[in-house]
Amino acid sequence: MSQCTPGNEQARHPTATELIDIGPRPRQPTIPLLGLYHRAFSFRAEGDLAAANDAIDQALALKGDRALPPTYVAAVTLFQATRHLLVGDLDSAEVVANDVWQLASDGFAPANWYGPGVLMVRHSQDRLAELLPIIEPAVEQPGIGEIYRAALSVALAHCGRTDDAAAIIATAAATGFTAVPRNFSWLASLIAFARSTLGNRDRH
Repeated sequence: MSQCTPGNEQARHPTATELIDIGPRPRQPTIPLLGLYHRAFSFRAEGDLAAANDAIDQALALKGDRALPPTYVAAVTLFQATRHLLVGDLDSAEVVANDVWQLASDGFAPANWYGPGVLMVRHSQDRLAELLPIIEPAVEQPGIGEIYRAALSVALAHCGRTDDAAAIIATAAATGFTAVPRNFSWLASLIAFARSTLGNRDRH
């Protein structure tokens, strides 16, 4: 699967199609599910929400009652939550995101997934500071730390800790924000830093 980077959606479509065409197998039902998820993600990045929703509906139908690894279930679940969020249905988005907690196991930490699922919900409700107990430790998590660092700057600004928020922004800006990985979270991270800057300005 091609890495999810800004602007490479067309390059990812053929691989997603190949995974889907393999079809479900008794021991590998996750292969086409992964393809459908990436197809949905790529279509959404292109702005084709109808095609994205169709792909995720197919993924949900394929999932059915199958016992799948929690990461696959969480990915599809949070896509659904974002689907509600994009049409302004914050309550439904939160209800769906809460389903991730049911996936907790020794090898799966739902907090790392729940956070991204409700960050935008809480931000839209001006309640992002409530997620500080989840955001602050997640900053140290490999692979997801930078998106949480950006979210942390917004949360700190919202709860009046403007100096702490400004320090995070200054550190990121010192390298031209190059520490932010160019992956699926790149744009969201930069938007978060921008919102944090606006939040700081509005509170001075």
